[in-house]
Amino acid sequence: TGKLPGVSFLKATAAHTEHPADCAPVFGMDWVEKLVRAVANGPAWERTAVFITYDEGGGFWDSVAPKQIDDYGFGTRIPAILVSPWARSGLVDHHMASTASILKLIETRFGLEPLNHRDRDAYDLLGAFDWEQPVRSFEI
Repeated sequence: TGKLPGVSFLKATAAHTEHPADCAPVFGMDWVEKLVRAVANGPAWERTAVFITYDEGGGFWDSVAPKQIDDYGFGTRIPAILVSPWARSGLVDHHMASTASILKLIETRFGLEPLNHRDRDAYDLLGAFDWEQPVRSFEI
């Protein structure tokens, strides 16, 4: 209905996490698709970027060691998907990014100061957008 604030975060409950112990992955995928379709069909689509990210523990499958930027490091690589009318079509962005990159994009967009070194030094994800292309509709 166009009543979302400038920034919104949604976190799946156990019924939609796609973790096998809590739900069948298809339940989480359906939930995410329903939310993205609602936003894409809403009045704010032309001003929207949706980031779909996942959390994973362990990472024993990963062939690349996490970058060590402080005592905590980055952790294992995780997938992230950008859905936006301004997203570059077919882009696989190879910049080093983290969840702090989403915060960096928000800070850049709204002219906010960083909270700490992680978001200050993060990639701002702007390379994933093409502001010159015509507004694209959402299609699966």
